[in-house]
Amino acid sequence: MNTLPNISGKVFRSAILMAIALMAFALPSCKARPMTLGGKAFPALLETTGVEAREEGNPESLRLAADRHIEALKKLLGQPRIPEDRKQRYRVLLAMAEGIRDAAGHPGFDLFLRRNFAFYRAGEPDSVLVTGYYTPLLNVSRSQSDRYVFPIFGKPADLVSVNLADFSKEGHIYGRVDGGRLVPYYSRAEIEDGGALREEPIMYAADRLALFFLHVQGSGVAMLDDGSRARMAYAGRNGHPYSSLGKMLIDDGKIARERMSMEAIQEYFAAHPDELEGYLRKNASYVFFKIADGGPFGSTGSTVTPGRTIAADAGTFPDMGIAYLETGVPAGKNPDGTVKLQPYRAVIFHQDAGAAITGPKHIDLYFGEGEQAAFMAGNMKSRGTLYYLAPKE
Repeated sequence: MNTLPNISGKVFRSAILMAIALMAFALPSCKARPMTLGGKAFPALLETTGVEAREEGNPESLRLAADRHIEALKKLLGQPRIPEDRKQRYRVLLAMAEGIRDAAGHPGFDLFLRRNFAFYRAGEPDSVLVTGYYTPLLNVSRSQSDRYVFPIFGKPADLVSVNLADFSKEGHIYGRVDGGRLVPYYSRAEIEDGGALREEPIMYAADRLALFFLHVQGSGVAMLDDGSRARMAYAGRNGHPYSSLGKMLIDDGKIARERMSMEAIQEYFAAHPDELEGYLRKNASYVFFKIADGGPFGSTGSTVTPGRTIAADAGTFPDMGIAYLETGVPAGKNPDGTVKLQPYRAVIFHQDAGAAITGPKHIDLYFGEGEQAAFMAGNMKSRGTLYYLAPKE
């Protein structure tokens, strides 16, 4: 008989007891208590009881995502100089991911979730904006020509990335050293107009807007003019704030808010190509790439999985956290041209980040690569309910 794994049973008992021993949950009070993992509190996540979790995604994708999460967590735990609180948190998450992997696909999986995990909700129900991202396909060449004009740069040698965790703070800052001082790195305009970079581009793109979308997505697949393919992975960024192209077009009255999508942006600039450069320059953020094997990878080093990976703010939520999401995802177009949505309820993994994904009210759901993924990501703008999971005491 196929017996449902129980995270408090024999299979997981030693792992979860170790995990709970390493966790310091907030003391009960009359108010909903915030999540605390590895000694760090996440006040944006409040414990919520009575959640009727229903996992409706593909079990194979759940197992695959959990396996990838486990692999990434083990690599992170093997790093030197990892802070003790982060190490404790990753050990807890590793035990959780192993339990979820082994229970995935079992007919009693929903009960497994409710019995073994506490649910910590971000904000009110349906208060989190869920957008989408994907892996774009981009026509490129290794050499510049009349068709392949727009450079794709690797990480510059003078770009300095500072992990503020090394100074007991959160986040990263980026810059360059000038006269013994760390100063902001070059902006998009300085890179594209002023020729600030001394490095040679690694490739050249044929489509400027498609290249910009590559910057937004953070990774992609290069379709070279010789017929080969190469994986383009995120290598770094200049650290300037991200400005949404869609929001700029809405604010300027170019595209109505209810019509905004990646398709609408493409259609607008196909009709108004002379406006593209000016709008792109308003986004000072700039991303650098590298050619990579495997992937695509999230910012945590995990290989991302369609429908299972999210990009979220690691300053607000626990990085490498495991969550449960209820939202609606695009499933085609209605006769009137509006987007048809279908319910999506699934366990997801916090494996990525994005310059535009900040605070507790916005996450990005990964959809994969190809035309269908581009459609879903480009039209994904739904409200959802997000819960992060932690072992029950």
